[in-house]
Amino acid sequence: MISANGDINIIKKKYRCSQRVAKITNMVGWIIDAIKKDYQPLISKDKVGKFNYYAQIEYDFDKLEKKLLGWEWMKGV
Repeated sequence: MISANGDINIIKKKYRCSQRVAKITNMVGWIIDAIKKDYQPLISKDKVGKFNYYAQIEYDFDKLEKKLLGWEWMKGV
């Protein structure tokens, strides 16, 4: 393809971008346009949700380890 200056890697990259697009009626035309306009891979909105945006819980791992091993009860002994 003239648009890609003979670089097959550019064509492959734009083809991978096309696999995330819902309906393409003319694949060759879409890839040529993608090369000319430098389309970037889409990030699927389906995979991003509120579940991924939560505050990370901070743990005191030393204290947690002592509780799990049963050493916490030995403080008063």
